[in-house]
Amino acid sequence: MRSTKKPASPQKIRSTSELAKVLNLSRWTVSRVLNGHPGVHPDTVARVQAAIQEYGFTPNPHAQGLRRGRLDRVGVCVPDADLLFLGRKLELLHQTLDAAGVPLLVGLTDGSREEEIETLNHFRASRVAAVALFASQLPDDHPAITQLGSIPLVSIDPVAPLSRCRSGGILSVQIDRATGMREAMAHLYDLGHRHFATLGIDGEGSYTQIRLQAVVDFLVSKQLSPETHLHRYPLPDPDNLYEAGRLSAERYFPSPATAILALNDRVAIGLLDGLRQRGMHVPGDYSIVGYDNMEVAEYLYPALTTIDAKPRQLIEQAVALLLAAMRSETESATTQALPSSLVVRASTGCARRK
Repeated sequence: MRSTKKPASPQKIRSTSELAKVLNLSRWTVSRVLNGHPGVHPDTVARVQAAIQEYGFTPNPHAQGLRRGRLDRVGVCVPDADLLFLGRKLELLHQTLDAAGVPLLVGLTDGSREEEIETLNHFRASRVAAVALFASQLPDDHPAITQLGSIPLVSIDPVAPLSRCRSGGILSVQIDRATGMREAMAHLYDLGHRHFATLGIDGEGSYTQIRLQAVVDFLVSKQLSPETHLHRYPLPDPDNLYEAGRLSAERYFPSPATAILALNDRVAIGLLDGLRQRGMHVPGDYSIVGYDNMEVAEYLYPALTTIDAKPRQLIEQAVALLLAAMRSETESATTQALPSSLVVRASTGCARRK
């Protein structure tokens, strides 16, 4: 009589060594199959793959990474998630890499060069597969960067200029802030504005220097003197951007300027509220342009005209460079610049009559 008892399930194998022992193969041969290396006989590859299915073996990605000398995760260095819209960009980076099955190791530097250096050294010691560096203050010939060696590095919107001194080149993707500023100035000029103000765009950082220079260049191109037609207002409280905008309404207005370009949407929103409280009208008395194209901008009253710095496109390009670099499919060095663009809404209108 034939037994109806099912055969016992094979014991689960938990390591490459156990799998090699069961197959009577060397651990080196099994590792080559697991890591997809060529030069292994097809019959051997088939035996290993069949055993993986039979014994329910799952290779340890951490151990595989150590054996290759590198972990399949990306080290992400961020100065401060609350600044420069970086929280949103970091979220987008996580979503995009997670969809590709790549985990992150995040280091926050609080805007400190020393912390940035320490974070990069930690990534190198951790043998990450690649590094994404947000708003880096370090030149690309700094030892903390050059010592990464063959670890791919993508610099996202660097603060420090790129000199391409790093051996093997550097990959970079950044926003062209000047294009959006030129579009904003042309839009305001066409509405009849001839006296402009910048609020918080002081030119001390490289990002704001680019934006301020675009404004100055536009005025010069229209034969308007920047000394006469541009009023530069610093933020009263740079640590609280909404409040800084509101306080600016008290400190600087009424103003000879009829159009204001704010540091970002948060400053613009505070300014809108402050002007309203003082009985001034937007866009009747003043036109306002923000920066960042925050989701809330279109739901304000009036809806805020703003410059879109394209965070999603920036991160998509950065991830594409990262993944290609991890697969060794990139050129030695490349810099991609994405243009910012103006989004016109109701906070800008014709210049007031004198």
